[in-house]
Amino acid sequence: MKPVTLFTVAVAFCASTLFYHSGAEANDNPQDNPKLDKQTQKELRQNNKAKMKHDKKGMFTRASQLMGVNITNQKNNEVGEIEDLVLSTPSGDIRYAAVTYGGFLGIGDKMFAVPIEAFKIKHKGKDNELNVHLNVTEKQLEGETGFNQDNWPNFADKEFVSALDQRYKVNGKVRKEKKSDKDQADMQMSDHVIRLSQLMDHEIQNTQNQSVGEVSEIVLDTSHHKARYFVVSFNDELGEKDKLYAVPFQAFMIKTDTPEKNEHKLFLNVTKEQLQGANGFTEDKWPDFTDAQFQKSLANQFLLDSDVKKRPKKELGT
Repeated sequence: MKPVTLFTVAVAFCASTLFYHSGAEANDNPQDNPKLDKQTQKELRQNNKAKMKHDKKGMFTRASQLMGVNITNQKNNEVGEIEDLVLSTPSGDIRYAAVTYGGFLGIGDKMFAVPIEAFKIKHKGKDNELNVHLNVTEKQLEGETGFNQDNWPNFADKEFVSALDQRYKVNGKVRKEKKSDKDQADMQMSDHVIRLSQLMDHEIQNTQNQSVGEVSEIVLDTSHHKARYFVVSFNDELGEKDKLYAVPFQAFMIKTDTPEKNEHKLFLNVTKEQLQGANGFTEDKWPDFTDAQFQKSLANQFLLDSDVKKRPKKELGT
């Protein structure tokens, strides 16, 4: 073969390689593909922007779907399940999950507190299936005694909390630094925590101690570890029959009625006039909680900002 022929082959190879990589890049960013018309490129860019905004809004799931869900480890083996969640009031922060490791360690019905930051929670597939991962080993759990439904730990105990952070390799300082000024103020006003199971199906009262409805569900933002909305069925005198209503978590007031029995009361100031035009929905057709307009309408409907400012501090918990 002549030298000039070798050179020609080399040039051809480089050109084909460059064309291949250019094509791959175009496929990775289809909205920049010159073969598409301008309108299609524009629509693709808008879709990508919408997806980015959706990701920032968080992932929403119902509490009933998360409680009882199986937990898998890094080897994709089942290690246990979530029995309950511990929330901080009035911020709605999810702080811990109560987990049973029965299938993993053979401990039985004992529960163990795990910082929520230790989990990786994802939604997959068309059915938005929940996948909950926790990297945990038998060695990591050495010394854990666990607790039962009648004897929960004191989550206000700093030593207990610090030990949990160390066990599950969670940086508690980073958690505190991420809090906004408002969240920090809430924590100072009340270090009160409540279990999610204590709020499900709970009666709701107004400030005149009259029953106005009950909690049907709680909507959680698993990306930001927050309880965002109570889903409420109001009494017939207030809401439409067989309709559910989403109400921002912070529009409520949670009060510990009898601390020794760990009993709570749930308050919401709401009137029939206030619910007129509210976005009620049915059990078989839930709204999109990531929709910014829907979120804004709920905040306006229930006067969230002004309502929080008017709350008496002494009634925010103990």
